[in-house]
Amino acid sequence: KIIAGSNNEIYMSLENMYLTSNMYTAYDFTCPAWGGCFMPFYHRGENTLIHKMNIDRNTLTYDTSTIVPGNPLTQYSMDENKWYFRILTQHWYPERSTSLYILDSDLELAGSLTDLWKTEDFKSSRFIGDKLFLVTFEQIDPFFAIDVADPTNPKVLGELKIPGFSSYLHPYDENHIIGLGQGTEEASWGGTRVDWLKVDLYEINYDKKCGDTNLTAEEVEKCASGDYKWIIVKQKHSLGLGEQWSYSEALYNPRMFIWNQQKQLLLLPVQLYKNWDSVDEYRRTDFFQWLSLISIDKNAWIAEKGRISHIDTSSMEAERTKECSKYSNSTEPVCKKLIGWWEYCGTSRNSYVPTYCYVDASLWEYIAAKSWNFQKSFVKRALYIWDSVVSVSDEKLQTNNINSLELTGSVEMK
Repeated sequence: KIIAGSNNEIYMSLENMYLTSNMYTAYDFTCPAWGGCFMPFYHRGENTLIHKMNIDRNTLTYDTSTIVPGNPLTQYSMDENKWYFRILTQHWYPERSTSLYILDSDLELAGSLTDLWKTEDFKSSRFIGDKLFLVTFEQIDPFFAIDVADPTNPKVLGELKIPGFSSYLHPYDENHIIGLGQGTEEASWGGTRVDWLKVDLYEINYDKKCGDTNLTAEEVEKCASGDYKWIIVKQKHSLGLGEQWSYSEALYNPRMFIWNQQKQLLLLPVQLYKNWDSVDEYRRTDFFQWLSLISIDKNAWIAEKGRISHIDTSSMEAERTKECSKYSNSTEPVCKKLIGWWEYCGTSRNSYVPTYCYVDASLWEYIAAKSWNFQKSFVKRALYIWDSVVSVSDEKLQTNNINSLELTGSVEMK
């Protein structure tokens, strides 16, 4: 059976499946008679059509539909809890804002938080039981903790303001959330520039709030400055990786965020760059593409335990030396025919020499300049099997011991 022809995101529980599709209109509109919408009127721009399907073993039946304002960001913008469907959306008209809608089993509106955090982009969200964690971004990262225990009365519990933003949120325990995102800094033209990769651990203390007498001096100061609001939500630990243009597929593909709760260890494929300086910001002096093993201990740190790479650098120094040799000055005459049968003879000189040929350049600057050529060696997938870390690139599958990182085996793929 054909259920729907155009879907953007799907959320599924054990009892129900929700199919969403974007609806764009250049005009305001009222809900059609067949729509069953919980709102009579919708603004122009992006809205979302939701179909609800009931699941009974291997039988799927249509239940009902509705329309909500705005669009969800990902499947993590949706959740079902105690028969209530919860969805976060961002709408751009009449003003950019993020909204939370909680719908009952008939997709009728039970409660909402609308037009929140205006002028900011919706970056990530995660529902965990009766709590919702949300990140928006304009020039700083507001991290929000929201209570959704009462479907008819959701409310913001706490807010944290820090530089940068998180694109993906992952539960650590009931009071801690891991955030993967990017750091930011002020650009030379006055805006905000997205920069390095970062892994954060957020701590949510439901028993402390601004104004309490048991706060530390730092908490009092941050409450006064507005960095903390309501309950105490703080950035417990943070790890920065690389510099500008650094990247991880896990920013947009959560399946690449491989978390081992027992070992408190994160596997994260990363592509990291190091830049020369602010004067020559396009000179990349270092490059890494590998699987980063990151230890996250809520009581101590976020720290890299090690890195696993598939790139073979054994012959690259010889290749660089050979390539750079052609830029050396030559005293042999080079003659060119000119108009009128004249001839000009001079010496050949190169007007441009790549910076990776400079004596102060490392081999990794050469690899950074040639990084496109090594894409088959980029680690793309990873998993745990007992005490082994398995990493996969286009050219091979490799295993390393999870504790020592010693290479234990590999298979080439052709």
